[in-house]
Amino acid sequence: MVGAGASSPLGPLLVLTDRTQCRRPLAQVVGAAVERGALTVVLREDLPDAGRAELAEQLRALVEPVGGRLVVAGPPLPHVAAALGADRVALGAVHRDRRGVVVQLRSVDGELT
Repeated sequence: MVGAGASSPLGPLLVLTDRTQCRRPLAQVVGAAVERGALTVVLREDLPDAGRAELAEQLRALVEPVGGRLVVAGPPLPHVAAALGADRVALGAVHRDRRGVVVQLRSVDGELT
């Protein structure tokens, strides 16, 4: 996500989540970043579906009031990411669904439709 500056739609500060690096709950850390100008949060946590959905809901509640975006990185598939409240989905270079079927052959950051 090159060029995420003040005039970028991504905002002046982009947050990539990694709860293993946080000394406080992830939602608190992200909330502090949003208070300081973050408009885009990329959810990168490897969690079971229910945990990921709960975390996505918490993060969505933080970015929505400031006109921010929630990006879900990696699995799940785009339709699942949309159900999590993601504005965008970022898939890796080769993404496979749970059956092993290749879904994406290049990196994409696009709006969900």
